[in-house]
Amino acid sequence: KEIVLTGIHTGSYSRGTNHDLTDLIEAMSKIEGLENIRISSIEVTELDEKFMNMLKTNKKVCHHMHIPLQSGSDKILKLMNRKTTKEDILSKINMIRSNIPDATLRTSIIVGFPGETEEDFNELAEFIKEAQFDKLGVFTYSREEDTPADKLPNHHDEETKVERQERLMMIQQGISEEKNNNKDKVYVILDKFLDK
Repeated sequence: KEIVLTGIHTGSYSRGTNHDLTDLIEAMSKIEGLENIRISSIEVTELDEKFMNMLKTNKKVCHHMHIPLQSGSDKILKLMNRKTTKEDILSKINMIRSNIPDATLRTSIIVGFPGETEEDFNELAEFIKEAQFDKLGVFTYSREEDTPADKLPNHHDEETKVERQERLMMIQQGISEEKNNNKDKVYVILDKFLDK
């Protein structure tokens, strides 16, 4: 009854051909007995107007998206070789919310990336406050040998990474509490149940 589309760069499915992810979802929607189509993860750079229009009109597609961002600091996004900026991300998030007001947006963030200064972290924290995600996963940077990031200078100790992780989670907790306070009691109870 439900199909979950998952992968890396899901939004670039079939790039270079005459059809794309939106066409695939529209075709899947015609499967008899299928009730829900869920997109587990999609890059913000892969969200286009065609996809947004489909999301608005296709009743089988769940209004829930995980958008893996990794950071909200332009400097760190560039060091991570991410092909987007903070402003681009916020623009897409606003586009989603203006088109689909009930959309639930999740993301994942890495703190303590090599070279992340306190100023960079504060920029990330302000980005989280502005973006107002419904759910946030915060992970500490884990060093892996022979990766481009491994060769970068200014690696952080574990204490700094964990401290930054906890600060972001406190910010998100405040956002979640505020969102829950604005919902009917039924939804608050449901959220607490689903979090267990």
